[in-house]
Amino acid sequence: MKLRHTRRRLLSVLTITALTVPMTANIALGQSGSRSYGTRNTQATTNRPAVKTNSMMNHRSTVKTKIGLDGYCPVCVVMKKAWEKGSPNISSTFDGVTYYFPGENIKAMFDASPEKFVPALNGDCIVCYEKAGKRVPGTVQHPVLHNSRLYLFPSANEKDAFKANPAEFANTDLGADGECVVCLVKMGKHMPGSTDHTVIHNGLRYLFPSDNEANMFRGSPEQFVSKLEMMNKSGMNATQNGVRLVGRSGCAACEFGVTPLSAPDELGLAVVGKDGSVTVVEGAHKNYPQIYKDRFGNKELAVEGRIVKTQGKISWLQPSSLKVIK
Repeated sequence: MKLRHTRRRLLSVLTITALTVPMTANIALGQSGSRSYGTRNTQATTNRPAVKTNSMMNHRSTVKTKIGLDGYCPVCVVMKKAWEKGSPNISSTFDGVTYYFPGENIKAMFDASPEKFVPALNGDCIVCYEKAGKRVPGTVQHPVLHNSRLYLFPSANEKDAFKANPAEFANTDLGADGECVVCLVKMGKHMPGSTDHTVIHNGLRYLFPSDNEANMFRGSPEQFVSKLEMMNKSGMNATQNGVRLVGRSGCAACEFGVTPLSAPDELGLAVVGKDGSVTVVEGAHKNYPQIYKDRFGNKELAVEGRIVKTQGKISWLQPSSLKVIK
């Protein structure tokens, strides 16, 4: 289970359309159009805004909020396929990026559903992220509009790679393979999310089956993301029946000061992950008495089951299986 998606192979046909900006510059927007049986390509030679220097393109600002699309209106690009400058006086900040708009009505459209208009990966190059795992800022000099989503690239090389096979890259920004992070962390369950319930955090798209899970994630996204990362590092993997964890045995109360939820008078069995995460196995004293008795021996255990509670680095798990590896 990774934070990034497994590639989704979809057929796609490209068309290139010219985009005119009523400013001192015009930008051609490479658009990946809807699927069809024919391919049509047109191209226009345009004047462009001042090109960013290499240092600007390759350096991610340490300032929490940055100006998106060099001040161009994201709604205008997606809805009208037009590069129109916005006003600093009419702006909205979403996921750490501030966007400008030419009018309050356009801003209201953005505020109602920002996920529809912001560039993929917060404007970073999705090809670079897929190929090298790096967040490299894209530029409005090299845009592509594909399935009503805007993608930016640092050079024509990455842009052409995307246009040649958009299906390879278009969903690289999906977190948790498009599955519900809340369901994975809270219940240890695989549950596919829906694009109807999308939350963007740090440029990654997280999908959820309903508004309930989406709103839980919005309330504390860092908590869910860090917990998912901790599950990955500790070897805790989601399975059909919940999660699977490999770690050493230990005494829950003796070492960590916690006890099983269902039997608070018991010292409890803990499975300690490589990263120091602790999983308390519910009912181990009754259902796995020999393993429970030997828990002080630092045995390597494999446990599967459902997470019933999480508090910091400690989780409580209702087991479906528990065995000694060595």
